[in-house]
Amino acid sequence: MSHTNSTTHYNLPQFVGTDTPGWLTDVNSAMSSIDAAVYARQQEAAANSDAITANTADITTLQGRMSTAESSITALDSASSSHGASIDNINQSLATVTSDVAALSTRVTNLDGADIAYDHTGTDLEAATVQAAITEVNDKVAHPAEILWTHPDGLDPQGLNGNTTITLSSGDYTYLEVEFKATNGAADPHIFQKFLKGYDISIFYASASGSSSSDTFIMSRILHRVSDTEYNADLGQLRRMSNAGNSVDYFAIPVRIWGIK
Repeated sequence: MSHTNSTTHYNLPQFVGTDTPGWLTDVNSAMSSIDAAVYARQQEAAANSDAITANTADITTLQGRMSTAESSITALDSASSSHGASIDNINQSLATVTSDVAALSTRVTNLDGADIAYDHTGTDLEAATVQAAITEVNDKVAHPAEILWTHPDGLDPQGLNGNTTITLSSGDYTYLEVEFKATNGAADPHIFQKFLKGYDISIFYASASGSSSSDTFIMSRILHRVSDTEYNADLGQLRRMSNAGNSVDYFAIPVRIWGIK
């Protein structure tokens, strides 16, 4: 061995006074070690440069996202402020409505037992009269008309089979209102007639064409009562009666029946 000592990190030759350096051994070996170390550092530097480039791109992307997030936060702050103002307005409106309801409650309370100077003719409208009217309206609202039957083909049926039984929904009703479709194939009016429950239902429908020789009167008993909830429709069609004689090109079809208390 031509050198006594070596460097700590790359094992390069270190000489003392009694050493005889060798070109093929000491110098070549040292240069090879230096070359390998420098090349390794160069490769690491290139890899670090690529990583720095990638990291720079990621940082740019993150900066863009951060900017977008900041804009969204600013928009949310603005929306929150707007919602806060809207809530304040709603609270104010609610307070106004609460006050109005309290005022109306007081006015309704005042109707009980006191005379009210209202009538434009100069006479007083007594609270009892007002209360009776309110009771009547409430009763009508609480007991509205109710549909008991609808033609299975809807509001524009083409006919009703013979011996058809109409079954109504049960209920405590005083009147029945029947909607008929009367037609001659051209004009198809719907006719509404009100009947007292418990009787046969008849209809009379009159029309005139404008000359005495062809005046037309149409009438027929349509529904025969079987019970309070059943009517037989086999009595069928309206008939046209005129100076020209009877015909059956006019007819009526029940399409809906209401119960009215």
